[in-house]
Amino acid sequence: MKRKWLVIYFSILSSIFANKVFAVEASLCQENGTTVFFGNGIFTTEISARNAAIILQDDLREALSDSPDEYLKYNFSVAYNRTDGFVKDVFEVVRQDIGAKTSMFIRLFGNTLNTVDKLLLDAIPDIFANALSSVASEFDKNAISISDVKNHVDLYKARIKEGQKIIVVPHSQGNFFVNSAYLHLTDEERVSFGIVSVANPDSKVAGNWPYTTSHADVIIKVIPTALSSNTSNGFHSDDVSGHFFIDSYLRNGAASKNIILNDIVSVNNAIVQPQILANRGVITATLTWGNEPDVDLHVYEPNGTHVYWRNKSGSSGLLDVDDVDGEGPEHYSVLCGSASVGQFLQEGTYRVGVNYYRGQLPETAKVVLQVGNNFIVRQFNVDLPVAYGSLGDNSPILVADIEVFANPDGSFDFSIQ
Repeated sequence: MKRKWLVIYFSILSSIFANKVFAVEASLCQENGTTVFFGNGIFTTEISARNAAIILQDDLREALSDSPDEYLKYNFSVAYNRTDGFVKDVFEVVRQDIGAKTSMFIRLFGNTLNTVDKLLLDAIPDIFANALSSVASEFDKNAISISDVKNHVDLYKARIKEGQKIIVVPHSQGNFFVNSAYLHLTDEERVSFGIVSVANPDSKVAGNWPYTTSHADVIIKVIPTALSSNTSNGFHSDDVSGHFFIDSYLRNGAASKNIILNDIVSVNNAIVQPQILANRGVITATLTWGNEPDVDLHVYEPNGTHVYWRNKSGSSGLLDVDDVDGEGPEHYSVLCGSASVGQFLQEGTYRVGVNYYRGQLPETAKVVLQVGNNFIVRQFNVDLPVAYGSLGDNSPILVADIEVFANPDGSFDFSIQ
């Protein structure tokens, strides 16, 4: 129950402070480290996904309390899955069978079943078995058309270029996303990429990485194509479905909690540290695009310095990757080492923009911004109807502002607007 109140507390803080980040964490500036992504399942808001990543981070810190240097190798982030389409599809199938009892569907997944509902729970699996298995099979085949999967692939590739190992901890439907994303990594990237699967409704874990599914998980149990359950958590009144990531799988005393944390460490030891091709920073901006030849990343630093392909070194950061062959990435970073002593990180506004330099057809640019604590990652898609060439160098399309505030104790606060 205490952990549930902790989630509510973090939700309130997240809603108040939105995109704001407090103080640069040591793990963010750790070179040759590991980024652990939490991949959420259905009925999960972005705030709730961040909260789950925070709790996972805290649990790993506690598990490695005797080895604090080992814990500093890890930082945490979220590969967020927007799941409206999947949820609506399952809901429509289920509604055909349970008629007006739409609230049953919501309460089952929302963990608010009353006594009568619990008595009816045994009658629900057959309904969900048909709905989930049919919708899941279609989702699995077509998942890569969903924009979130490409967003995740771009995130993973960018982190690997920064010399980071990647571990994804997908829960429930999040497994479909990571299994699809895995197909779009190169062989060289896959050796630095691992998965610790939780409550997997799919028939596989890409790369044959470990998974944990509780015998008490009634949601996964009703999917005939899912991997067999392999962990005894037992029944707990906080979550009668046995399915929720925090209330069941990371519940104190649950066997699955230690298994998941141990798997993270084991997978980290099994994957390969990639070569650093781009700087890891307290501020990073990564640009990718489609098939047209050249889109350029532009950053205006707080003192007015304009960083782009003609001026790659600024007062704060560097354009350390400049791609002219198509698709990107281009990468701007304010170095962690510099930021930690306040030497180059400037208080004020960093303005991030793009210029469609060369190409024949309309293009779409994607900009990923990461600042401070890794829970704050923002992605922006920019439609580019025509190329402007060098005429656009002095007037790029502005995408977002990064605000930096210096604190008296030497730390920094950040926000993305």
